[in-house]
Amino acid sequence: PGLWTTDFQQDIIGLVKEAVALEYDYAKDTMPQGILGMNAEMFQEYLYFIANRRLAQIGLPELYPGAENPFPW
Repeated sequence: PGLWTTDFQQDIIGLVKEAVALEYDYAKDTMPQGILGMNAEMFQEYLYFIANRRLAQIGLPELYPGAENPFPW
């Protein structure tokens, strides 16, 4: 419990934001025209959805309210 400080929580939130941005940049680079029914914008929404789930799992607030999984699988 002593480790779960506000500063540590903010560090985690910052890392998640950075990870989402890097993954989205990767998606834009690797699928500029889309592939297999997926495009970078859909992948971004998926990243938001996953980031929210991960944050909720560790008791932190969502960063991307309303984000949904755009993929049927």
